Amino acid sequence: MLLYLVRHGQSTTNRLTASDESRAEGGLEYFPRGDRPWPSDRSIDPPLTSLGVKQAEAVADRLRSEGLGHLLCSPLFRALQTAQIVGRASGLAPCAWTCLAEHRGVEGFRGIGRAEAEACFGECVLPEELGDEGWWPGHMEDDSSLWKRAGQAAEALRSLAGSADNKVAVIAHGTFTSRLITRLMECGPAPYSRFAMMNCSVTTLEVTDTKVRLLGANDVSHLPVSLRT
Repeated sequence: MLLYLVRHGQSTTNRLTASDESRAEGGLEYFPRGDRPWPSDRSIDPPLTSLGVKQAEAVADRLRSEGLGHLLCSPLFRALQTAQIVGRASGLAPCAWTCLAEHRGVEGFRGIGRAEAEACFGECVLPEELGDEGWWPGHMEDDSSLWKRAGQAAEALRSLAGSADNKVAVIAHGTFTSRLITRLMECGPAPYSRFAMMNCSVTTLEVTDTKVRLLGANDVSHLPVSLRT
């Protein structure tokens, strides 16, 4: 199986974070924890910016010719938006997996509700656990829970590796995808992100029953310089 791991396009929070002096791991996402309140100018589940839409269209063009067999995504708004653009280009309905969501570092977050998700993302296959009040139970997620969830996602992806010519694209997030790659490659946990990911970059892995090979990381060759964030 060839696995294409794509970070979502630039979100409104990414745009604000780019000039923020306080950044999370590698500056990829901004998730305050503990006694640090979530900034009032940042959405907890932000949409794409206009630049983020252009990035998604560019990576959609990149993946169009790959012959994808599956398109998976996180149920967060920015990932669903990115995946829907990729899906239209590839002729696939994105399937949202809750296990692919970004690290949940904000107390009380529940996620998009089913009615809004169906209205905004009718082309996507939504998870069964997505209810009227969202899909996340509302608690903060510690590092060990994130590590466990990344392992569960890795096992679910491995189950798709039965065919050598199967090609799977996953639209997710910087911090989570770094943990996912680490789990797929069977490396130990680390308190930082081993793999940097720019918006709409592509990281490619070959996954078989016996091995995982990293073929390319954080590839943004499909994005003009003006779209690289």
